[in-house]
Amino acid sequence: MLGLIFIYFVGKYYYDLADKYDRPRWGFAIAGVATYYGGMFIFAFLLGIIIGTVNPGFLDNTSEAALGIMSIPLGIISTVVLYQILKRSWAKQEPVFDDTALQEIGETEV
Repeated sequence: MLGLIFIYFVGKYYYDLADKYDRPRWGFAIAGVATYYGGMFIFAFLLGIIIGTVNPGFLDNTSEAALGIMSIPLGIISTVVLYQILKRSWAKQEPVFDDTALQEIGETEV
């Protein structure tokens, strides 16, 4: 149930970001959710290798639910990092409107 709440909010934030910068909304909402799950998988795999190396019996004695809860923050971190990268990249590409040229059109030199 907790995973569904995260999926909703991740998709919503990516959807709103893509809408703000005129990008394909549903494509980036799905990409955000895929980033969440991909980040969970990759970082949980790396965390499992590190924990398995440091304390070999830990993974055998820990429940799958506890391991899943440990991987949630890692998925959130990967999602936030991609969100910030996209936001900064798109903000730099946004055209800056210079209204001084419009003001000079109506003026006449005497």
